[in-house]
Amino acid sequence: MAPSGEPKVFVVSSESKEVRFHRPIKSIHGEWAHEGYVAWTFLKGEHMKGQYDKKLKASRAFHELLKGVPQPEGLKTPKGPWSTGNWVALSQKEFDYGQEFMDLYNQIKPHLKPLPEDRQLVHGDMYQNFLLDEILPPALIDFSGVWAPNGFAEGIMLADAINWGNATDEELEVFKQIPNIEQMAWRGALTRIAELAEHIKFFGKEKADAVQEARKLQKVFDYLNQNF
Repeated sequence: MAPSGEPKVFVVSSESKEVRFHRPIKSIHGEWAHEGYVAWTFLKGEHMKGQYDKKLKASRAFHELLKGVPQPEGLKTPKGPWSTGNWVALSQKEFDYGQEFMDLYNQIKPHLKPLPEDRQLVHGDMYQNFLLDEILPPALIDFSGVWAPNGFAEGIMLADAINWGNATDEELEVFKQIPNIEQMAWRGALTRIAELAEHIKFFGKEKADAVQEARKLQKVFDYLNQNF
């Protein structure tokens, strides 16, 4: 069981040979959510670093299954630091934070181009949420929904792989197969910076700590500038 606030559960009925994903389980009362909780099926596998070729193949298969899913009501307005960060990154909310954060944003802004108008449901936090198995296809867990252009999920994942995973240029080469990945990665970095700024307001995080963490995204900027 995992806390979910007031969840609006959608069920993907399709199957895929390239990706596994959680499915919700109805309560004994026949409801998808009970007292703010949702139960999910167990998925076999382990967290493993790297192997981005397998993970990206699974991501593309997963997001293909999500095409046509209507925009959930809960994603029509931002309600927390993570969803607000997504809205900032997708140009739906102005970047309006202190000068320390603005200095980082000013490095990103020249690279931002108009986004595709088509939007769909995507997983906004994939980097640490893959389970790999020797036999079974990769599994995606802990779904964090974002209404965004296809490719935004992989853009955040690329930024996280650089920032948190210290991935090598060789490991990251496979990301270049994703259409528009440069633009989505700049916006992925912007998501993380805006989230950290929002943590000050939502969680009382010390500003100095948030700024220090945000400045670590500089290595994402450096990678994108050197490779695209």
